[in-house]
Amino acid sequence: MNDTPVTQPAPATTNTTIHVYSLWNDQNDCLYVGTTINLRRRFQEHARLTAWWPEATFYQDIPITNPVDARTVEKALIRAYQPEHNIRHTLYEPHRIGRDLA
Repeated sequence: MNDTPVTQPAPATTNTTIHVYSLWNDQNDCLYVGTTINLRRRFQEHARLTAWWPEATFYQDIPITNPVDARTVEKALIRAYQPEHNIRHTLYEPHRIGRDLA
């Protein structure tokens, strides 16, 4: 795993390596966790499509060759870091009723 400033372009990949990446702000808060086979293209999409992209100051990348392992690592990191902008994963988490209201 490496810590790389977001301003440094991510290398384009052409092989079957899957990148499990996390984006962080300067307070060391995890903003987003995702997977891609092309970091440069995915980061460009984040820059173009998300309002939170300017908050991202560095990223961590875990290269993995097995898609099932990549998805498992991604889900584990999302659970561990609880990134604010992983809405797709948080929408489907079951809500606890009863105990939390007491």
